Amino acid sequence: MLYLLVQTWIWILTAGLFGLFIGWLIWGREARDVSSQQTKPGRQQADSDKTASAGLEDHYQSSQADAFEVQGEAIDDGAPQLLPHPKGEPDDLKRIKGVGPVMEKTLKELGIFHFHQIAAFTEDNVRWIDNNLAFPGRVNREQWVRQAEILAQGASTEFSDRYDERE
Repeated sequence: MLYLLVQTWIWILTAGLFGLFIGWLIWGREARDVSSQQTKPGRQQADSDKTASAGLEDHYQSSQADAFEVQGEAIDDGAPQLLPHPKGEPDDLKRIKGVGPVMEKTLKELGIFHFHQIAAFTEDNVRWIDNNLAFPGRVNREQWVRQAEILAQGASTEFSDRYDERE
């Protein structure tokens, strides 16, 4: 009987260790994939066409200073109105559903500080943002533009009300 219990526990322990190893392989690969997809602020993510992306990166980097000097004039590659610093007090972008502390920091590093900037996004701007954030499709999926339009007018959304209550 003792032999059977020892054998059972050995198999359970072996299966558990094997499961941990497989989980480590899967989660480790996903973490590497996500980290390789994330880009530094202000840089394009290299997709299937690396040469086109590299061209856009060069164009963006060379135009970034010019765009900031003109206080947010859009860059030809679809960049939204970017600012070198907020005009007055920056808005709390976390009041938009889908924008957490990390996303807000990234948006501010890109030069987006105010609701009115997000409210003015065009489809080209949304594509540019998708390429510069690690979450393609998030802007449309979570309706950032619509929420920002409401918040820029001084009104509130259901999410912003819940957010304000927590703060």
